[in-house]
Amino acid sequence: MAPTPEQTELGYHRMWDRAQIAAGKLEGARKIARKIIANRARYAAVEAATGVPWFMIGPIHARESDMDFSTDLHNGDSLKARTHHVPAGRPARGSPPFQWDASAIDALTMAPHELQKVKAWSVERILYESEKYNGWGYLKRGNSPYLWSWTSEYHGGKYVRDGVYDPNHWDAQAARAGAVATGAAGGGNETAKAVMMQPDKPAVLLPSLAAWSLVGVGVAVVLVATAVIVRKRAAILAKWAGAAAAPSSAAPTS
Repeated sequence: MAPTPEQTELGYHRMWDRAQIAAGKLEGARKIARKIIANRARYAAVEAATGVPWFMIGPIHARESDMDFSTDLHNGDSLKARTHHVPAGRPARGSPPFQWDASAIDALTMAPHELQKVKAWSVERILYESEKYNGWGYLKRGNSPYLWSWTSEYHGGKYVRDGVYDPNHWDAQAARAGAVATGAAGGGNETAKAVMMQPDKPAVLLPSLAAWSLVGVGVAVVLVATAVIVRKRAAILAKWAGAAAAPSSAAPTS
């Protein structure tokens, strides 16, 4: 039986706080984060249709298909036909070839994902929905590489194909969860727990910033790298805006 968000919240919270990015993976995580940010407009269009934040969609896209817009968000299958890997036969509506946006909306809103119903995107909820998106097959086998690869919370083992688990396989792909948050920040959990600022509006991520992930590297890894880059950009814009306003504020009032 699948766990509930409430049942997993404390566990995800502790793992996120503990996670450290693996040596040699930091720059790779940053590259993934930069690419996600570069694709933000595409993800934001799907966010507008579903309510699923672009910073959730981007890491899923990274993990499932290396951010290839010619493939499905469901599992990386080609958009030229319905999916043949799990979940097979998607999108259920329309006719191939499919547009990436339409397929992405189907992937995010189909059962059991139904991410359009999530209203509060805390770090813990992001981790929960990310693992749910991939499936709960790792619950009795160890920490999911979908979330924790490239981090100290991953200890090996992977489903090498649908329904086939290899305890000796080491997932080299970036995950969606913890490593980047701690490693990319360089300053550890304080940065990860800060509220991430987008250039146009604040993103309410409670209780921490762990909500930014890279699906391929590990959810955590991409989360942190993305958050740090976006917050730095916002700070630069704010500083520039303040400098530009300074002359007028110093002008005579008489």
